[in-house]
Amino acid sequence: MFRSMIRCIAFCFCSFITSISFAQQSDSTKKQLLLLSATETLNTLRTYEWTMKTDISARDKKYPVLLYNVKWNKDGSMLLTEKAGAAPLPDDPAVQLVQKLAALISKYTGPTDAQLTAFYKTSGMQTDSGNMIELSGGDYMIKEDKVTMDIDKIIFMVRGLTFTTVIDEDDVMGTIEYTVDNNGLKHPSKVKVDIPAKRMSVIFNNTDFVKR
Repeated sequence: MFRSMIRCIAFCFCSFITSISFAQQSDSTKKQLLLLSATETLNTLRTYEWTMKTDISARDKKYPVLLYNVKWNKDGSMLLTEKAGAAPLPDDPAVQLVQKLAALISKYTGPTDAQLTAFYKTSGMQTDSGNMIELSGGDYMIKEDKVTMDIDKIIFMVRGLTFTTVIDEDDVMGTIEYTVDNNGLKHPSKVKVDIPAKRMSVIFNNTDFVKR
């Protein structure tokens, strides 16, 4: 118990010192530090695979769950494959749209190193948003998209990413939530996507993370 308290105090003290040190840096240096942290997190995540479960709600209907296996290609991009044993999918435009959304989500949760670096270098930065640092920019994954990242000031971890873009001429708004599991893995845990024109919402839940 006593050792746990000591470790907690030490962590809080180090985090406090890190926060002060970060606040004293120039904006370009701050961005570089955030990028280094984001790259490290992404490289660790690339050594895992997991299951993405999709829940579709559209026009007051319920559709079958879509299940994907998520892992990484050799080129650093994310690969989604529909899992064997998933329920047969109806030939429905809403399901086909969700499949497009799943592919879109894979882009925002699995950027290449070049895409991540470009965003961090060109985005605007706000450091006075409470406990979060806000990075905002566009043309991240899709031309003319708009993206905002909320980054924890203490551990430099992305806590949330919101994006707006267009699919099939419909506006799409998405929010990706990130968390840390008991093993310290930082990962996207839940994604919510809304298509207002179609009165459609889709939830993507990521579970069963396994180191490859």
